Amino acid sequence: MEARWRVGDDDAGGGGAAAGAAKGGGPRRPATGVSAVASWLRSAAFNALFFPYSAAMSLLGLALLPAPRAWLIGWVRIWARGALWLLRAVAGIRVRVTGREHLPAAGVGAIIAAKHQSAFDTIIWLVLLPRPVYVLKRELLAVPVWGWLARRCGHVAVDRRAASAVPSATGTRRRLTRPLAASRAGGRAAIPAPGLTSAAAGSPAPSPAAGTAARRAG
Repeated sequence: MEARWRVGDDDAGGGGAAAGAAKGGGPRRPATGVSAVASWLRSAAFNALFFPYSAAMSLLGLALLPAPRAWLIGWVRIWARGALWLLRAVAGIRVRVTGREHLPAAGVGAIIAAKHQSAFDTIIWLVLLPRPVYVLKRELLAVPVWGWLARRCGHVAVDRRAASAVPSATGTRRRLTRPLAASRAGGRAAIPAPGLTSAAAGSPAPSPAAGTAARRAG
């Protein structure tokens, strides 16, 4: 099985923001009969290995909290590559990325407005980009260990409940603009989901808050 990942060159909007759009592959045919059972077993085996592996890597990563940020980011990228290896070796899924020419070069700041479709999005960008900055929901920073590592890596947290409220949307965009601009100025690629939440493949983003902030930060 092959999972396709496409990186586009769509502009996020006015203001000259360096942005792109990332989308997953097309619809898959449902497995039937023996293949469905085999697929379920391989998925179960992957999960049985992935979660303990992620927990162990997170705990070991705590030792890097006092170290330079680049060291911890490098450790997290090792975790991401290991996750993709497990996906291939255990689940039999190979990841093929097209459109790499649209990605910013190392050390070049950019804002990539990528639709958030699944947990896979949180892994793949760590492999494709050297120092990505995720825009994530604020509640995740309260998660022990994981939240500490995310904060140290410089990811940007946002109150998603405030972003979904029309009276607060403008304030949320303003709060996002500064950290996104700072990440870009620091030579890092910031990745805000345009809707600040997940969205199904082929569907429009549910909220333009992050997309608007990306345009202003550019």
